[in-house]
Amino acid sequence: MSLKSGFTLIEMIVALAAASIVILSAYAFLGDSVRTFNLSLKAYGDESAALVRRIQQPQQGLRSMHSQKKKRADRMIRPN
Repeated sequence: MSLKSGFTLIEMIVALAAASIVILSAYAFLGDSVRTFNLSLKAYGDESAALVRRIQQPQQGLRSMHSQKKKRADRMIRPN
């Protein structure tokens, strides 16, 4: 019985197939991770913009309320 060093063709094909499966799985996982990160970043930006709008709305409401009081006061002083 002689000892031969090296791999057989079948062993190389099996190793290549296993390596391909591992690489494709890692690539798919990375793609999903990047997609999820981008979606969460977009959602964070949308929520931040909505929060800023919500904070600004009461201020606009107060401004309009003050302007309505002025108009009402003007009408009482100078009726049309």
